[in-house]
Amino acid sequence: MPAEQSSEVKFEIGHVLFIDIVGYSKLLITEQREQLQTLKEIVRGTERFRLAEAEGKLLRLPTGDGRALVFRTSPEAPVLCAMEIAKALKDYPELRVRMGIESNRPLKERARGEVVVGDIDSLDSQRIRLQRLQRRSRYVFW
Repeated sequence: MPAEQSSEVKFEIGHVLFIDIVGYSKLLITEQREQLQTLKEIVRGTERFRLAEAEGKLLRLPTGDGRALVFRTSPEAPVLCAMEIAKALKDYPELRVRMGIESNRPLKERARGEVVVGDIDSLDSQRIRLQRLQRRSRYVFW
């Protein structure tokens, strides 16, 4: 009997930090750009972000009014990153963000090599689920 071929689909756990700017759609376009740029700089300046990126264990996904960071390191990575971001945000009181954390099984697509967070869920459905969970206080948000 021939040996079974390995599947092209690989599963692993992704620890996701969702970040979005509160009231983004009410801002002027110039304010939107400024706040997104500031947020990107803050996120890129965190130690956890830099470590995961250097190891090739970070996937950055823009979400329009924020970011989704998929850490493929440890479950603590997005929490520690969020804490670093929250600390840095104290210097930017005009920049209000909402953050949520979820660990899920990303599915690596064969065609494009991109990662979809959750089995086949879109990022939008993930975000909606996180917003519902936030209302029930099951996740820590800053």
